[in-house]
Amino acid sequence: ALYRAHKKLLTPAVNSTEAVNRFAHIFNYQAAILVKKLKDRAGNGEFNIHEAVSFCVADIAF
Repeated sequence: ALYRAHKKLLTPAVNSTEAVNRFAHIFNYQAAILVKKLKDRAGNGEFNIHEAVSFCVADIAF
């Protein structure tokens, strides 16, 4: 319910090309770190990807 009340305010900020362009360098930098971490783990059997992705998302958000 809270989301619906603020949807009209949030949608333009999230869907704007300007917002994406402004933060693209952060996304790219953090994605490169995530890829490196995943490459280091590749070929060593199964692992929980949740931790690596969670850290990546947190680094992007904060």
